[in-house]
Amino acid sequence: MKPIFFVSAIWILAIAGVSGQSPQSAAPASPPTAAVPLKRVPPATKPTSAEPIPTPDKYPLGDLVHILQTGDGPPPTAAPRVEKAQQQAQPNLGVPKDYQPGKEVPLTPAARQAVQVSEAWMSS
Repeated sequence: MKPIFFVSAIWILAIAGVSGQSPQSAAPASPPTAAVPLKRVPPATKPTSAEPIPTPDKYPLGDLVHILQTGDGPPPTAAPRVEKAQQQAQPNLGVPKDYQPGKEVPLTPAARQAVQVSEAWMSS
């Protein structure tokens, strides 16, 4: 008996909900606006370079690829000699000998708290 009551109640609510819905208003919306005119501008022309497209004679890529693949090629250029580099005077970029850095720096509250946490962790 109880299931029949619940099914009947749901059926009545469903019918009441469907019939209680109001139809959407058929009132026309505002009239459509006119189309917006589109202004098309042709793209700017690319400036042409004075240098023509390079020829394969100027950049012999095939020969370079062959050299890379086979390992045959001209000997590498000579590296700079180490003696010349050592003879040049090194600029003095170091710290002056009489410089004494400050020993104490005032800590911010967050830094102080971090030091306290670290000390507590190290002592445990």
